[in-house]
This record gives sequence, structure tokens and C-alpha cells, in this order.
Amino acid sequence: MITGIGALNAIGNNTEEYWKNLLAGKVGIKQIDDPFVEGSKYYLAPIEDFDLNNYQDEKYYFRLRNLKSARQKCYIGREVDMQLASIGMALKDGGIDYDRQFNKIGIVLGFETCGFVATERGYLDLVSQARNLPDLSDKEVIMRFFQDHMLSYMNSCSFSNVYYATAAFGLHGPSASVNTASASGMVALHQAISSVQMGHSDVMLAGASEDLIDSSLRYHIFKRLGVHSDDAYILPWDVDRHGSIMGEAAITLMVEEKEHALKRGAPIYAEIKASSVTQDGYHILSPDSNVRYLTQAYDDACANADVPSDEVDLVLPHSTGTKMNDQIQTDSIRMSFPHDPYVTSFSPQVGHPLCASGLLRVITAALSLRDQVVPPTVATQNIEPACAVKLVNRPTPARIRNVAVSAISYGGTNVGMIVSKPS
Repeated sequence: MITGIGALNAIGNNTEEYWKNLLAGKVGIKQIDDPFVEGSKYYLAPIEDFDLNNYQDEKYYFRLRNLKSARQKCYIGREVDMQLASIGMALKDGGIDYDRQFNKIGIVLGFETCGFVATERGYLDLVSQARNLPDLSDKEVIMRFFQDHMLSYMNSCSFSNVYYATAAFGLHGPSASVNTASASGMVALHQAISSVQMGHSDVMLAGASEDLIDSSLRYHIFKRLGVHSDDAYILPWDVDRHGSIMGEAAITLMVEEKEHALKRGAPIYAEIKASSVTQDGYHILSPDSNVRYLTQAYDDACANADVPSDEVDLVLPHSTGTKMNDQIQTDSIRMSFPHDPYVTSFSPQVGHPLCASGLLRVITAALSLRDQVVPPTVATQNIEPACAVKLVNRPTPARIRNVAVSAISYGGTNVGMIVSKPS
């Protein structure tokens, strides 16, 4: 059961604000200055007005002794602060009481490019040192740099974010980090659920966070790959679609077994009935266009959930507004759900939040089930016939029993998940 949610993104600094603005059609994509190229601008869906201090709570206070000291010695990415805020929200939302010294609450965090901003800043400092110390050899410059920036290197590793999370909240159950690119958040949730099912923990958290506003290298990478839009619009499945736009997000979900949730009187948003992870092994930067393994992820999730495919009323696919991805999503939906369920995408409003995108779709599924409404795909007006799916441009009341959620990623990972009304 999903019993707690913490969400930050471009259209909401908490879960209900996100949901209200999603249904209202608010768009969080903005033009920002490129921090690397003077005079250049590009589009991003940033989290605005974020301050970690606004998320402090008497009960779930961030008790991290050396966070301030660490900030003085090295660069701690904004992604850490955003992740801590979303974890605090999920714990508070779930209303859980626990002993900070003795508990088995665990956490799995997903990453696409952990510590990317810290790495960029370190590289720029290395270049600066090389210019300012021309009499030193390359080896001497590098050695001096590492002496000054060892802790910054540590913060570019995914284990550091797991440490900050567990230390801040006193979590002593199973913890891990996973990196499967844009599928990372959903793979983290898959592993968190497995820990609960295997009895390793009564309560698990799954999270993912993307800090993008202080870095443009990822934009330039996606631009070089030809998948980043040059204007302010993402148009999933539209004949005029021309690329994706990155979006910031920090998401945390709390999951536990139904009996445990009911015993402690926890709120229950939705039930995750099953999930499946497959690997296409096709190409590091391109998914397999025959969609065999994404379809398998959907089909296995339905089978393990004991949910007939025609009882899936809504699909939230990994839509990014690129031609290849849209076709792959369409083909897999047609193969796994030929009865033509509703399909929707939040990417025109919040961009593509990379590793956090899948978890945001799971939250969207839970809220759609709660309120029995299909959120809109706001920008798409002219669907390409080859990619025809059942989209709506405004919030649409509907009977929603089960939602299929997916994620795909560079490196070939596919995730399928069935989220349902609590039984």
C-alpha cells in the first residue's frame, strides 16, 4: 500500500498543490539562463521558491549533525535538500511513529546522474587551478585539487545521498541506491516493495531527485543527442512534436503491507499490486523498437497482479515527446492493452524529471484512482495517426480501477507496474 507521499516539482511544492495545478493545466516550463554559455538560454521546468527550512517539522526534524559542516567543506547538491524535503513530507503524510535509534524503516533511492552538479563545479575549479598555477605539473594540480575536494568527490557518489537521508531521519532498515537512468525511481520502488514482501522491513521509502537548474551539461548532452526541444512546448504524440524538456522533481513514496497500514491507522492512497523489471540489452542510448521487453514488463505486471489487461482503465507511460519514444509507448500500449484505455502525460506541464519521472507517474496514478479522474495532456492537439492513443485535453471523470505505469531508460531498463484502488 502507498501510505505516504512527498512531492516537489515545477507546478507544486507539495502533493496536493501538484495535483491541483496538474488538473488546472498549469505549465511549469520556463526559459532560463545557461550557466555555462554566456548569453545563451534554454528551456527547463524548474522547482521554484524552494527552501529546505520550510520543510522542517517538530516531529520529523532533520537531525543531521554534520550537514552544516559538510556544506562548509564541500558542495552538497540541491538534489540532497530536495530529497530530504520530500522524505520529510512522506513520513509526515504517512503519520508514522518510530524510534530514531531502533527501527527497520528502510529507503531505496534512484539516480540518473547523482552529484552531477558537484562534479561540474569540481571540474571548473580544476580548470581554474590549472590556469592560476601554471608552474605546477598536471599531476601536482590534480593532487592539490583532490586534497581540497575529496569530500566533494564523495558527494558525487550515490551512497552519500542515501547516507544523508538515513542520518537525517534516523532510518536503520535496508538501504540502497540504484542507477538505471530514467527508470531509477521505479526500480527503487520495485526494490523497496520487495524488501517489504520478503519481511526485511515493515515500512520502506522509495525516492528520486533531480537538481537541474544549476547545471546545463545535461541539457547540452540531450541537445547533442537531438532529443531536447528548442522551444517551450512538449507535445507527446502530436504530429508537431520535436523533443523533450528536462524538469526538476523530488519524490518519495512510503509503502507497507495492508495489515501493517491498517493496524497503525495509516492513510492508504492506493495499492501497488505488482511490478516487473525487464532489460532489452539492445543499445546504451536507444530502446529496442520492437517493444518486446516493455510489453513483457506490462504483461508480467498484469499477470502477477492477477489483473486482466482489459481491466486497466488508464495508462501512464514514459512519454517524453520524442518521435521514437512516442512510437515505442504507443506500440507497447496497443500490444498489452488493445481495448484502448485512457492514456495521459504530464510532461507538457512538468517536463521530463529524468529519474524521478516514474515515481511522479505512480503518484499521479494514485491520485487519479482516489479522485476517479484522468488528468489532461494539455498541449497535444493533433495526434499523429501512427501514435493514436486515447488522450484527453481536460480533466475527465472516469471509472478507474487499475492504472498501468511504465518507465524506460537509457541502458535498456523497462518497468511495468499496476496501481489499483485499495481492495
